[in-house]
Amino acid sequence: MSLIRVGIYGKLPAHPDFISDGMHTDISNELYEWIQSVMYYSRERLEDNQWLSAYLVSPIWRMFVPENETRAHGWIGIMVPSVDAIGRYFPLFIAFETEFKALTVEWLFKEATDLFEVMEEVAMNALQQQLNVSQLKSLLANKLEDFNLGQKLVLPNPLNSEALEFSCEQPSTSNDAFLQQPLAQLDGVFWWTLSDINKYQKPFFKCRALPTSNEYEFLLTGTAVNTQSKHKAMQS
Repeated sequence: MSLIRVGIYGKLPAHPDFISDGMHTDISNELYEWIQSVMYYSRERLEDNQWLSAYLVSPIWRMFVPENETRAHGWIGIMVPSVDAIGRYFPLFIAFETEFKALTVEWLFKEATDLFEVMEEVAMNALQQQLNVSQLKSLLANKLEDFNLGQKLVLPNPLNSEALEFSCEQPSTSNDAFLQQPLAQLDGVFWWTLSDINKYQKPFFKCRALPTSNEYEFLLTGTAVNTQSKHKAMQS
């Protein structure tokens, strides 16, 4: 796999404000506008202490965001709860661009699994050791020098016929058929984590756009999902 571009965006404890390196402006702008909105409304619904407690222990979320009519670049990446040196909360995003045309959904849960693990390890080191963005980039580059694509299929829960109702086009597709769908033909955003959150074990969901404020609350707490929403979270 050839990684076309690596992008870092968000906040780190070592910096007093936003950091942005290698991230296309349209991607960072979309993430900024989305996070500012959903964080504001989620904090309005939850008490400050409750929100902060949930935010700080929320899992690392993996994501696949395809290009579309309004998004010029598709990417895969992670979202990690973070904070800047002044104490202002905003996630850290690490994103990779690659050529998705020849890749299928299965690639996300097999070959890319080790790539996600590298991103997560580097992100946690950056937070715990208060690395600056240059040190983060250097650590990431070193990890990728000896990087090999994953060989084991690691599925979030559950990728079954019920979970496939996330797909607007093929709600009754079989599991195998879903995994073989080309990434370039998908029109929705994938979110999943290999951590448990509330009563959900390694949840996965697909939505047409980045999550709404109510659905973002699910990313933090594992609750407050709007049952009328097109976004759904699956429990094993």
